Amino acid sequence: MAKATHGLGVLATVGIFGFVTLILLHVFAGREAQERNHWRLIREQADASLHLELSLRQRIVAVESLQSFMLATRQLPDFSAFDRFAETLMQLTPAARGYAYGDANGVLRHFYPLTGNEGAIGLNIYSRPGAAFLRKAVQERRTTVSDPVTVVQGDLSVVIRSPLYRDDRPIGHVQGVFALGPLIERARDILDPGVALRLEDSQGRKFISESSDLPWTQPMDIKVGDGLWKLSVAWKVAQPGAAGLVLMLIWFGGGLLLVSLLYILHRIQSQSRVLALAVNERTADLLESQRSFATLLSNLPGAVYRCRNDPDWTMDLISDGVLSLTGYVPDEFAHPGRIKYADLIHPVTDVAASAAIATSAGRSGRD
Repeated sequence: MAKATHGLGVLATVGIFGFVTLILLHVFAGREAQERNHWRLIREQADASLHLELSLRQRIVAVESLQSFMLATRQLPDFSAFDRFAETLMQLTPAARGYAYGDANGVLRHFYPLTGNEGAIGLNIYSRPGAAFLRKAVQERRTTVSDPVTVVQGDLSVVIRSPLYRDDRPIGHVQGVFALGPLIERARDILDPGVALRLEDSQGRKFISESSDLPWTQPMDIKVGDGLWKLSVAWKVAQPGAAGLVLMLIWFGGGLLLVSLLYILHRIQSQSRVLALAVNERTADLLESQRSFATLLSNLPGAVYRCRNDPDWTMDLISDGVLSLTGYVPDEFAHPGRIKYADLIHPVTDVAASAAIATSAGRSGRD
């Protein structure tokens, strides 16, 4: 009963261990799928960040090209030459709302194309939200990129400004206005459709965010001229975990392996019990045989013995009957140093026995 209980305990232990192993494999497969989805998302984030950074860099180069054009001669080019150059830039930068020239006081004097941008003519940038960016451009003599702002044209845009200096004297600035919508849409085109974007400006203000309750990634910096934007991405819907085939292999294959192992253990235990029962039966038979033999030896008249063919007739086995014949107990014959059977034989009898053995041996040789 104890052995049967022990066997059931072993099977239960193996079964529980196997089941826990399958659960751990299931969890591991799920986490591996989550990790794979996470790194897919990081790659999407890196791609979008690089695309936006290159797009904005291209537009910075366009404004700086206009800056170089304006400073190429001693006198500023007239507005018709400005328009021709700006038209070329518009073809290279489709997201541009237009290019403008402002005087040294920050007042916009010309805009190309004028159609749709009439409201910008005469604006003093120093009285607008972009004042800080124009002031920084003039003071540091470098191109600046504004934070996203709703411009007079009505859409969310960035304004890139480059100062104009001649003989260390500011003579105005040029600027390009670029709608963010087309730039963001082009970034989306290279992304997985299931990815959402969130963009923050250098002040940490969100200007593009599809949802606020998504599990966003850590922000990635986008170098925008002299500033930094931050881009985060997230899956719009939860991504699937481990593939059904993988889970099926884990549970079906692993379950089949576990059942097979339990069956093999059960068979081994069954055969062990059968073998143990057979051994117990054989042991009982042997003990009974030994008991019967001992009883027989005890009840025989005289003594039964088995000895070696050596000068001392060393005893290997002798029954209890030897006590009544010799006066010595069997244990005394078991130790050759105590009693030797040869010492109990009369010398004459011993000589006759030796002669009989020699005669028998001689006859056997002649035969």
